[in-house]
Amino acid sequence: MTKVGFVGVGLMGHGMAKNLMKAGNDLTVIAHRNRAPVDDLVGLGAMESQTLAELSAASDVIFFCLSDSSVVEAVVAELKPDLRAGQIIVDATTARPQSTAALQEELKERGVDFVDAPITANPEKAELGQLTSLVGAADEVFRQVEPLIQSYSATVLHFGPTGMGHTAKLMNNFVTQATGQLLALSYSVARQAGVDWTKLHAAMSGGAAKSGTFEKMITPALEGDYRGHEFTLANSWKDIRYFAEFAESLGRKPTLVEGVLDSLEAVNDAGFGDRYVSEMLDPEVDAKLNA
Repeated sequence: MTKVGFVGVGLMGHGMAKNLMKAGNDLTVIAHRNRAPVDDLVGLGAMESQTLAELSAASDVIFFCLSDSSVVEAVVAELKPDLRAGQIIVDATTARPQSTAALQEELKERGVDFVDAPITANPEKAELGQLTSLVGAADEVFRQVEPLIQSYSATVLHFGPTGMGHTAKLMNNFVTQATGQLLALSYSVARQAGVDWTKLHAAMSGGAAKSGTFEKMITPALEGDYRGHEFTLANSWKDIRYFAEFAESLGRKPTLVEGVLDSLEAVNDAGFGDRYVSEMLDPEVDAKLNA
């Protein structure tokens, strides 16, 4: 049994935290914007802290599942005065590897280890404990946190030292989020051209165009459900920006990413950042974006 704190019990974090508790760990959570997941976890036996200082005092390992690197950095800055040697922070956020490496160096001075363990899949898989976790950590630290990460993961992949989990996740998300934009454009043009979506779906299902993103976005959309891909356009844009920034840090200037960035920037500038990626298929959203 480990004393675990969790910051960010939202769409994905709720299921992760619940499974950490189901595995027999003591769980302490803190509220942010939405009380519903906190109240649910407290009802299942979790403790609620009012401040990050309280959460730190109650925890040996602290999990994050936050929106981006700037939020992670802000939470670490607030936590830092109350952290103690021997604690471990596990960050499941999709974040900038450069920021992750800097935080690891900063926290190492206090004897605190920083682990990056971003996740793939969706909220349903989080609730079922069937996520995939991409982990960056020193070998001995990985051995300590692996059982905790396994409590909500079907697959745990150790990519190397701190920062490598977030690096690998950017590659994954570039493919998935770029695919989402390709599918939205393809089916938007198909609608305008009068191509039967059901037949197009059948054609793609039998060939190389089929993918996990295809199944999340297009299959539900045939029945009028445009919320199948539960990932916001704001997060999608953030992930592509992080990928482009990281590629450029390696001396790469991939022209392919520019089109994806331009598409997502336009969608977010149009006020659709809080919508799911698959909602680009919604006729009303599509019409506004292409007016």
